[in-house]
Amino acid sequence: MSNARISPTTADDLAAANLLYRDPGLHDHLQGAATRDADVVHHAIDTWAPHAASLLDAGCGTGTLVAALSDRLTGLGIDLQPQLITHARAAHPGCDFEVDELCTLDLRCTFDVITCLGNVLAYLHEPDELHAATAAMSRHAHPGTIVVINTLITPPPEVPASTSLVATPRGPAQVTVQNRWDDDTRLATMTRRWAFTDGRTETDIVHRRVHDLNALTTALASNGFQVRAAFDTLPTTRNPPRGPSAFVIAQRPQR
Repeated sequence: MSNARISPTTADDLAAANLLYRDPGLHDHLQGAATRDADVVHHAIDTWAPHAASLLDAGCGTGTLVAALSDRLTGLGIDLQPQLITHARAAHPGCDFEVDELCTLDLRCTFDVITCLGNVLAYLHEPDELHAATAAMSRHAHPGTIVVINTLITPPPEVPASTSLVATPRGPAQVTVQNRWDDDTRLATMTRRWAFTDGRTETDIVHRRVHDLNALTTALASNGFQVRAAFDTLPTTRNPPRGPSAFVIAQRPQR
């Protein structure tokens, strides 16, 4: 197994690797509203924190989850990438967004609900970064705070490259996707090639770290959280989840 440390992921790294981060409008066009994630958060609140009123969305991207939950929670979204925050502020002017980094975050306040969805933790490539991220969540939690996480817990299947036609605001694009797995680094690499009808081409090379369920629950426990549930999707019919990604709900115990 390689002992080489993987370079930290910066905002520039993320944007260079993914067209959807360079073009937030395309991201929202393809991803749509955060309905599934919002449903999971509502389920977690109803079950474990019925009086929750405040939200910290760590790795908020274009702000769709904060906006989707705004009728129920007063939310703050933070993200490492300035262009995503600029887009979020314009798209959701009634919500609050700031550029900040999860692992070093220290807002000196706490929240009733902390979310970290959309494989945000998968962009933390080192085990100590996972601990730093859950420690940051702990700094912003009080007794009763719930944490809702969605991230990769098993390697995505390696399959031959596949091509599909994707509708975009600039017209249809042929998108070819291939996934590779490196057991030494525990990185899943997605290569995605875009070919637009106007002749423009783009290539994404996205590296995501798989933090298995045991590593994730251990990091949460070491920072004062108890795992309440882990599942693939609602309804919570599979226990434990099979992956590749899973939702994990944890809570700071009441005193």
